[in-house]
Amino acid sequence: MNSDSRYNDAILLAKNKEYVESFNLFKDLAVEGNIKAMTNLGLCYLYGNGVEQNANLGFDWLSQAAIRQDEDAYYYVGYCYEMGYGVPQNDTQAILWYKTGAKAGQTKAMVALGKVLLNTDIKQATYWFLEAAKLNDVKAMLKLAKLNENKDNEEMLNWLLKAARLGNGYANYKLGKYYYFNDSAKNETLAELYLMQAAELGYIDSYILLGKGFLTGVGLKKNAKKAFSYLKKAYQNGNEEAIILLADCYYQGIGTKKDALEAKRILELAVRDNNSNAMVKLADYCSDLNENSFYDPFVARFWYEKAGILGNQIGMIKNAQCYENKFGTNKVDLDEAYYWYEKASLAGNLEATEKLKDFKKTIFGHYKLKKKRK
Repeated sequence: MNSDSRYNDAILLAKNKEYVESFNLFKDLAVEGNIKAMTNLGLCYLYGNGVEQNANLGFDWLSQAAIRQDEDAYYYVGYCYEMGYGVPQNDTQAILWYKTGAKAGQTKAMVALGKVLLNTDIKQATYWFLEAAKLNDVKAMLKLAKLNENKDNEEMLNWLLKAARLGNGYANYKLGKYYYFNDSAKNETLAELYLMQAAELGYIDSYILLGKGFLTGVGLKKNAKKAFSYLKKAYQNGNEEAIILLADCYYQGIGTKKDALEAKRILELAVRDNNSNAMVKLADYCSDLNENSFYDPFVARFWYEKAGILGNQIGMIKNAQCYENKFGTNKVDLDEAYYWYEKASLAGNLEATEKLKDFKKTIFGHYKLKKKRK
C-alpha cells in the first residue's frame, strides 16, 4: 500500500476517533518522510490524541512539516508560538508564521493573523479578515461583523447575512437578536425567521430567546405551543433561565397539558443545585391556595428563607412578609421581618428600602426591637 493510501487510512481512523491506531500510522508515515503525516503527528502530540500529550514533541513535528512547506503546519506553528505550547511564547514569531500561512492562502492563518493584529494594527487586521471572507471563511465574516457593531449596522448586517447563508448558527442568532431587540429595526417576522434557523442549526442560545418571545409576545408573535417547545429544549440543554419558565408552563398548562407535579419535579431538581430562583418559585407554589396538594405555608417560608440566605432578594422580601403576616410561622415576628427587609435593602432592593421606612413610621415608638441579629 502506497504512502498516500496509508495517509488516507490514518485520516479516516482519526475521524472515527480511533486515535491510537491513527497515531501509530501517522508516526510510521512521518518517519518515512510524509509531510502531511508530520503535521498530523504533531497535532496528535499537541492535543494528546492516541498518545500522552507532549507539546514539545508536537511543536517539533509541526516545525518539521512547516520547514518542508506544509501550509497547514504554518498555522499550527504560529499557534504554538502565540500560546506558548512547546516553545516560549513569542507574538513576533506567531505573526511571522501566520503571515506565511495567510500568503499561502490558508484562511485559518488569515483569521488568526487578523486577531493577533487587532490591538496593534486594525487596518491590517481588517485586511486579512476581508481576504479570508472573500474565500468564504465564516469566522472572518463574524469578525468583520463584530468590528462594525455599534458603528455601521448596515455593514454588520451584511456580514452576518453572508455567514448565515453559509449555515452558521451564531450568525442567524445574532440577526434574530438584532430584529428582536433593536428598537429602530424591530421585525417579528425576521426575528422569528433567523432565530428559528439558528435553532434548526443547533445553536442552543436561540432556544431560550424563542421560548421567551413566544411566551410573552415580546419580540415575537405569541404562541403558547411554540413557547413550551423551545423552553423545553432550552431546559434540556442546561439553560437556567428556562427552569422557572418551563415549570410555570407545566404548572399553568401553557402550551401543554397542566401538570403541577412535573412543575414541582423540575424545581426540586434545581434546588438541589442551590438555584435560589427555583427555591422562590417552589415556595410560591407552596403558597398557592388553588393547588391544595402543594399548599403548605411552613414549607413555603422555609424555601423563601433558604433563597434569602443565598442572596436572593425576592426570597428575602417574601420571607420578611411571612414573618410580618404569620405565614408559615407560629406567630408574628416583627424582629425577623425587619431583619429580612433590612438585609434586602442593604443588597440594593428599593422595595425593601421603602418597606423599612414604613416600618419606622408605623412601628417604632410603639414597638421596640427585642432581638439583636448579627
